[in-house]
Amino acid sequence: MAQDLTALAVAVVGVAGTMTAPWLAQRARRSELRSEAERADRTRRQEYEATEFERRRERYAVLNEQARTYRTAMLDVAHALRRGETVPPQEWEALAEARTAFRAEYAQAQMVLPEPTLDIVSEVNRGLSHGYRLLRLAEAASGSRAEAGAAVSWLERPLSDGVWLLRRALREDLGVADATADLPGRAAQLRTARRGQAAVFPALPQVRDES
Repeated sequence: MAQDLTALAVAVVGVAGTMTAPWLAQRARRSELRSEAERADRTRRQEYEATEFERRRERYAVLNEQARTYRTAMLDVAHALRRGETVPPQEWEALAEARTAFRAEYAQAQMVLPEPTLDIVSEVNRGLSHGYRLLRLAEAASGSRAEAGAAVSWLERPLSDGVWLLRRALREDLGVADATADLPGRAAQLRTARRGQAAVFPALPQVRDES
C-alpha cells in the first residue's frame, strides 16, 4: 500500500513537472526578453543624451567664439577711430561678417537655451549691440574721439565681462563648470552699465539685433 502511494506521488510530481515546465520556461523567457528590452532602452537613452550633449556643446562653443570675434572686431575699429585714423574697408567688412555670424548663432541658440541661461545670453547680445551702436555713432560723427573713446571703454571693460559671463553661463548649463554665485546679478550689472552709458549718448542709432 505504501509503495503504491509512493509511486502515485512520484507520478503526480512527474506529471506536474511536465505540465509546469513549459510555463516556467515561457516565464523565464519573458523575463529575459523584458530585461533585454530595458537594457536596449537604457542604451538608446544614453546614446541620445550623449549625442544631444555633444550637439549643445558644439553650438555653445561656436556661440562663445562668435561673441569673442564680434567684440574683437569692434575693438579694432574703435581703437582706430579713437586714434583719429580712417578705418580701412577690410576692418569694417570683418566687423560686418563677425556681426552677421554672431547674430546667426544667437538666433539658433534662442531655440535651445533654457530660460535662465537665455536671459543672460540675451543681455550680452544687447551689450554687443550697444557697442556696435557706439561705433556707428562715432562713424556718423566723423570719427569723433569722444564717441570712439566711449566705445573703447565699453568694449574693454563691461563688455569684456559680458563675454566672460556668456561663456560661464553656457559652461554651467552644460554642467562642466561649478555654479557661479549670482550670474543673474552680474547680468543685471551689465544691463545697468549699458543703460547708463546709453543715457549719455541719446543719439545712438537703432540696430535690429537687441532681442
